[in-house]
Amino acid sequence: MKRIVTALACAALAALSIAPAAGAAGLDKFKSLVGDWEAATPDGKTFTCNYAVTAEGSCVMETLHSADHGDMVTMYRMDGPRMTMDHYCSMGNQPRMRATPSADASVANFAFVSATNLATPDAPHMHNLKVHFVDEDHFTQEWTMHMGKGKDQPVKFEFARKK
Repeated sequence: MKRIVTALACAALAALSIAPAAGAAGLDKFKSLVGDWEAATPDGKTFTCNYAVTAEGSCVMETLHSADHGDMVTMYRMDGPRMTMDHYCSMGNQPRMRATPSADASVANFAFVSATNLATPDAPHMHNLKVHFVDEDHFTQEWTMHMGKGKDQPVKFEFARKK
């Protein structure tokens, strides 16, 4: 019995030592986006995006700009072994999301945890985010916008690195 408990404890410790590396690898993917990006929406509007590493490398700051919505900032960081993000939205609320496991190493999925400055849980806000790292010069963001009354609206951005 003692051998089984010891083996289980060793396996648990090994899993703990691997988990932070997997999360940090996700943050490293966001660090690879440093620079300027551009996307056109289906209705022909242009969004620009800039990524910068800040806080001694512990955080990646994304600044998304559109003529219609001004600037929005998203901060990606580690919270122990898990990657999180805080989105400072032009709607005046601040959704917080946590990365969820993905079978595809080129995809980062974030699920809603909470939000500040949200009038009601049903008020419009970004509820989920999926980032697909296509190659070093292309990535996509797929937002799930919760629009209230049980309605969700997908919004997809296809970004290309500005050269």
